[in-house]
Amino acid sequence: MVDTLWSDVSEFQAGVTDAYPYHFFSLRSHDGAHNDAQFMHNVTWSNQAVQSNQSGQLNREYHALAAYLGSPKRVIAYGNVSDLNALWPQKPPGIRLIVASYGSNPSYPGKFAHQFSDSQNVPPFGPSDINSADGMGQAQLQEMFGFTAPHPTPPPAPVNTPGTEYGPVKLGHGYVWHSDGSMPLRAFAARRNATVLGILRISAECLAPTDLTALNNYVISGVGLPMPHHLAFCTVNP
Repeated sequence: MVDTLWSDVSEFQAGVTDAYPYHFFSLRSHDGAHNDAQFMHNVTWSNQAVQSNQSGQLNREYHALAAYLGSPKRVIAYGNVSDLNALWPQKPPGIRLIVASYGSNPSYPGKFAHQFSDSQNVPPFGPSDINSADGMGQAQLQEMFGFTAPHPTPPPAPVNTPGTEYGPVKLGHGYVWHSDGSMPLRAFAARRNATVLGILRISAECLAPTDLTALNNYVISGVGLPMPHHLAFCTVNP
């Protein structure tokens, strides 16, 4: 019988180095509200240590999950472009992927959804990851996963405000929206008898830092250009 050994460490031990001898490693991120003082060091080392091609192990796990769940339709994967390329260059044919990218929406083989923010305010969770299956309705997602239609059928989605795909949702002192990629911010403001400056001011108060950075980058490019797909911005009124 072969045993597998690994260390479980926190701020009470020295930070991990390349002297660590085992292939498994466990680290503490926090304890309740307390953030572990060694977490950033340990997790940075861990991310750098896992850089080689892991396709063999990942493919075995994919096929094992597909067998356990009864269909490969039930198995999806997640990652950003650089990690997917470095760690999983040889993927099973037909695998579906959620690709994480904040501030852009890259194409990728097998991608069916885009995780575009890690700080979207969604009741009742508060700030959390948010995903979009671009161009796919609920029925198409159910078919992709091999699910049957839910019962009862949910009501139809409300008609979105022109230029947006999401919103308004109360956030702080304002309301957050997401662009559908078709309208400039200047035009959106004009339709509401608002000003671009007013939208930028309330957005600076309400948006998470990653979303605000994406909005600022768009403004630098020009508010007369169509807003990028999924771009978040805020207004004072719904």
